[in-house]
Amino acid sequence: MIAFAPYPARFSAARLFDDASRVLSTAWRPLLIGVLLLGMAPVVVANLPWWKATTSTASFAVIRAEIVSARAATILVAYSAMGTFVTAVSIGVLDERGWSVRLRPAPLAAGFLASLAVALLANWPILIEPFALLTAAQPDRGSILTLLLTLTTLASDLLLPPFVGLAVSVATREAAPVGRSMVRSVRLLRGLRWRMFGFALVYFVVQAIGQYAVAIPLFYSGVSYTVPGWGRAAVSLPATLIGALAIPIFVSFYLQARRRTDGPSVAELEEAFA
Repeated sequence: MIAFAPYPARFSAARLFDDASRVLSTAWRPLLIGVLLLGMAPVVVANLPWWKATTSTASFAVIRAEIVSARAATILVAYSAMGTFVTAVSIGVLDERGWSVRLRPAPLAAGFLASLAVALLANWPILIEPFALLTAAQPDRGSILTLLLTLTTLASDLLLPPFVGLAVSVATREAAPVGRSMVRSVRLLRGLRWRMFGFALVYFVVQAIGQYAVAIPLFYSGVSYTVPGWGRAAVSLPATLIGALAIPIFVSFYLQARRRTDGPSVAELEEAFA
């Protein structure tokens, strides 16, 4: 059996969605369990109220920054854990590997660390925003700072994938450390950066549409989704689900980029000339 499913030397956008369909149809049960337990459940908990007393008290004002940052950290860790699991399962399906190989501790740990590193690179403003707002004594200054941090996060989300978008797949498949997986991702995406940028742009547009599709009915129903509660938790779920569905496409991108950059594997050559 070859090391991974054979891919043509030329990159195929259609193959991305074919591979994603194959992953979802083959391993939908473990993926569903993983997404529910590792992704949706922690994200819902993070978006529910953590403070029972009134928010107008002085004690809440003191720890508000810590609570908001803890929520953000919980979400980032949950996304990293879910992303690593879905990546491992996707690689297992497309790579035709057994479960004992798919879920080994070393590749999973490498994938989780790489996923967490990429998430921190893209979303670091979310963690520092509460503390930065503490220094904004005037409301207008706080609004401007929030806008700048939001734009910074959006720019990072769009500009990072063309360089480190394959780092999690690299780390999970090759058990590579964080730094090496990012360098490897940059190398694999050489000549494919605009394709990855386009995919990232479509991905975030679809995420925004999914969130608005939930937010609009909540708005007209009088359910708030701007403060911690079930409304905010509901709005966060489409992003989690869409993120999980996109991961097999990233894995297919990685396998195609690997075949394009590294050439056929030794096993493929042995099979071709056998």
